[in-house]
Amino acid sequence: MVEEALGFSPSVDLQFWLDDSERRVAMAAMLRGVLAVLHQVPGDATLLCGGDTVLLLRREGQLILDSGTGAWTPERLASVDALYEMRQLPSL
Repeated sequence: MVEEALGFSPSVDLQFWLDDSERRVAMAAMLRGVLAVLHQVPGDATLLCGGDTVLLLRREGQLILDSGTGAWTPERLASVDALYEMRQLPSL
């Protein structure tokens, strides 16, 4: 699905589960963690929520954050330490 919708085939799959009772705090921590990994590991990447909602896409070095889900609040955007573009990303 990722290859068809986003144009690359992933070679690694990491999965996170968030506790609903602490979802806001857990989501912020997860996004910071994913950004830290992207800072250290080159290549194309995506972050999916629920298996089909694209929150983040890095393709050919360009970082795109989804503007349609509300995941990227001003507080969360403050933790992004790379150039990025906000755009509505497709669902898978």
